Amino acid sequence: MKKTSQLTFAAAMAGLVSFTLSAVADNWPNWRGPNFDGSSSEKASYPAEFTKEDAAWKTQLPGAGGSTPVVWGDAVFLTSANADNSAILAIRIDAKTGKIVWSKEFSDEAMRDERTNTAGASAVTDGKLVYFFTGSGDLAAFDFDGNQVWHRHIEDDYGPFAMQWTFSSTPQLAHDTLYLQVLQRNEPVNGYGNTDGGSYGTKYEVTTTINSVGQEAFIGGNGLDSCQGDSGGPVYVKLDASQGGDDTWRVFGITSYGGACGTGGYYSMMHIGMPWIEGQLAQYGLDITPCHDSDGTWNPGPECGGFVLEPGIA
Repeated sequence: MKKTSQLTFAAAMAGLVSFTLSAVADNWPNWRGPNFDGSSSEKASYPAEFTKEDAAWKTQLPGAGGSTPVVWGDAVFLTSANADNSAILAIRIDAKTGKIVWSKEFSDEAMRDERTNTAGASAVTDGKLVYFFTGSGDLAAFDFDGNQVWHRHIEDDYGPFAMQWTFSSTPQLAHDTLYLQVLQRNEPVNGYGNTDGGSYGTKYEVTTTINSVGQEAFIGGNGLDSCQGDSGGPVYVKLDASQGGDDTWRVFGITSYGGACGTGGYYSMMHIGMPWIEGQLAQYGLDITPCHDSDGTWNPGPECGGFVLEPGIA
């Protein structure tokens, strides 16, 4: 996450240089600008590129975020996670000095997967109030002094978002009306969306076929598999006693690539990747195969025991 924070910070500050220069003549009230198309009526001539030396100031943000700065007068508004990625903040920065004027927490759900946080949407303002939105559905309005005027949770109103990755959609404001995208459908996407399985959907399982096994395993097809990508989930295989097995379970890695959803996917082989994984974790004193060496040799250690015997059964 530290690397993500640095990249996000650099991108945000690079934008602030140009916004600061033009703020006096032309406000930038939403991520696409005053004309909703990335253009400005400002007539000043700007250089084709900026360097670190051109920056009037730089400010360390509390955490990572993907929002575009919006500007009204000397007020710059951003969305960011806090330092430990446990909450999302609405932030006002002084365009002249770069100092944080105020930072207000308005969402306590910063992460929904391991890839990114929910601070992706940009703010929007009409010069009176500024509106912030998160990928977890929190929508809040603040005045320019940092007072929260109202808050609502869009998922409470319309149900959980259906999405492939972390949801991010910037609100648009026109003629005193705030417009939002609500990504929803009658079937869940990767376990998110409206289902009968709870407020955040259900992770589903399917029984399908192993078509071939080599360096990877090609599994599924005919609509009986997950979508490809690292959200696809693992595959469990039971070594059936009637086929010469011992009724124990084995696990393949997550689905790596393939065609469209339902056409089958290629799954990584856990035993092939395990030596590399264990090598990376050894420096932290972690052992994810306490019963075996990384090459599969039985070598039980003190932590070998108490594991689930079947998928989904504790």
